[in-house]
Amino acid sequence: MENSTYELFHFLGELHLHLACWENSIVIDEEIQIDQNQLTTTRMKYLKAHY
Repeated sequence: MENSTYELFHFLGELHLHLACWENSIVIDEEIQIDQNQLTTTRMKYLKAHY
């Protein structure tokens, strides 16, 4: 259980970084390329789920 919780927080941390980069139009991690439409969809789902 602890491991999956850690992985979830790790994923949310990475997602947060990608959203912050996207808002500033900066791509820091080129290894993970998410096209903007997919990122926007993910962001909207995240916001709807948490706010």
